[in-house]
Amino acid sequence: MCGPRSIDLQEKWGFYNVYYFQYPSDQDLIRIRAIIIPDSLQSVLDLDKTPWMISLAEFIKKVYTKFRTIKILGISFGSQIIARALGGECERMS
Repeated sequence: MCGPRSIDLQEKWGFYNVYYFQYPSDQDLIRIRAIIIPDSLQSVLDLDKTPWMISLAEFIKKVYTKFRTIKILGISFGSQIIARALGGECERMS
């Protein structure tokens, strides 16, 4: 169907700085429809030795398993950490 769509004027965007371990609460997650994880200057290959990345990977697993209706979108680093958090692998290009 083409044409104008209704606009949800109640849409709100939030920002959580995972580098400083800031995440939405479980109460907030009940209302959240999507999470976007953008790029980072750091490499996901350093996941196992970078505390904020370990915490983010645990958060991703939690959302994926306990809040199944939330869509998770990763851009560059974001897609790589989602893959790693859910059991995938990432490696350097040769």
